[in-house]
Order: sequence, then C-alpha cells, then structure tokens
Amino acid sequence: MACKKCEKGKKILDRGLYRTGEFLHRVAERFQESQCSFHWDDEGKEVTPAHIFKRMLLRNRRFSKSWILTEKKASALLVGCMDYRFSLQDVFGDTRHLYDFIRVPGVVLSDEVREGILLSVKGHGVSVVIVIEHTDWCAMQETSKSEEASSYPLLSKAIGEQDANWNKLISVPYLKEKIDEGKLLIVRGELEKITGRYKVKEVAYKGEDDWDIGEDK
Repeated sequence: MACKKCEKGKKILDRGLYRTGEFLHRVAERFQESQCSFHWDDEGKEVTPAHIFKRMLLRNRRFSKSWILTEKKASALLVGCMDYRFSLQDVFGDTRHLYDFIRVPGVVLSDEVREGILLSVKGHGVSVVIVIEHTDWCAMQETSKSEEASSYPLLSKAIGEQDANWNKLISVPYLKEKIDEGKLLIVRGELEKITGRYKVKEVAYKGEDDWDIGEDK
C-alpha cells in the first residue's frame, strides 16, 4: 500500500516539476521578448548583417558552455513553415528538444520534404508526424497568388498541389505500412493565428486508441 502511495506521489511530483519547467521556459521567453531591441543594439551603432551575425556568434559561445547533446530519441516530427513568428517547439511544448523538425515555406509537401519525413520515421523511429499549416496567414500562400509568384515558381506550384501531395505522403509504401499497423500517426492541421491552437483537418492512423482531446481542452 505504501509503495502505491509513493508511486502516486512521485508521479504528481514529476508532473509538477515538468509543468514548472515549462512555465519557467515561457517566462524566460517573455523576458527576452520585452528586451528584443537589446538583442541587436550596441551603443547606437548601425545594425548591419555582420553586426547581427556577430551577436549571434556571441550567444552561441554562451550557449556552448552548457551544451549537452541529448541521447534521447525523437518521438515526433513537426513539419511547419519557415515563418519566424512562431516556434514549432513552443506550439507543442517541446522544451526538452525531443522532436525532429522540417521547416519549409508554405509547408509544401514536395518530393524532398516527403523523403525527409520518411527519413525521420525510418531512420529516427518517430511515430507521430504533424504537418502544421497556417493557410489564412501564410506569406507564401499570398505570394503564390500574386505577381511575385514568378520569382518562386517551384514553391508556388507546390502550394497549389498540397492536397495531392498529402495523399502522396500517406501513400508512401513504408509510411502506409506503419500507418496500417497502428505504429504511425500522420496528421495535417491548421495553426490558428489568434489562439495558437492546432486544429486537426486530416489524420492517417489505424490504431485502436483515441487521440482526440475534445474541443474544450
């Protein structure tokens, strides 16, 4: 009986520590966000590309002092846009760097991107692939419909083929096999600009367990 109580207490403690770490991570982000100009300004000097890169290198040197290469395996792959306005890590709470990432303008599921997804599943053993679209506020979506589209012909073409490329993705033989076995879940959805919530549109998964958390969560 005592062991069961200890086990339950440990689970509560672990959950509390995890949530605390997540909270502190967000607090640190807010501190930096409030001082965003300090990141680049240096005693009134002109902000040049060389200046920006220099500051980034200095931050890398500070980062390297506590560098630890994780031995843990990735559990999921996030496929999202190159848009700087949101962090893929933050969207799904990856404060421990346990996800693989692919970032590409417009989240196009081109031949190369599909191969990258296959590599993550087959090579890294991830069991969840999340495609994070943001159609209503994606700059590449707008560009593909404008006169500028001719400057980005491959991306503009791929955006128009997104639905077909999604079907190609879930039909890749190795991926389809894992989906049918219930060992791989691939989902496509939209990230809402106002709320930051991920809304599922399509899911490829043959497992018996339920992934849905409900709209009220």
